[in-house]
Amino acid sequence: MSKHTALTADDIQRGYDNNEWLGWGYLGGREHLSEDDRNRADMIVVAYANNHRWDANRLFVWLNSRPGRWFADDPFGRHATACLGADLTD
Repeated sequence: MSKHTALTADDIQRGYDNNEWLGWGYLGGREHLSEDDRNRADMIVVAYANNHRWDANRLFVWLNSRPGRWFADDPFGRHATACLGADLTD
């Protein structure tokens, strides 16, 4: 079994530097959250990602996704977990 490197909120922040970021997704939506809500939402994202053993690449795919944007619209609502676990395959 390979060792999983835990992701942090810094990995979310690094998404802005990824040349493949399209300007939306969770990265775009989180800009509209208050600082406190953004910090809380980031912790939810990181905890979910680590519990599901995502690597930084998988995290970025979600950060850049439509479900990521929907999560940012209501990160503490009843549909938030569904947005985190959305199937991102095309």
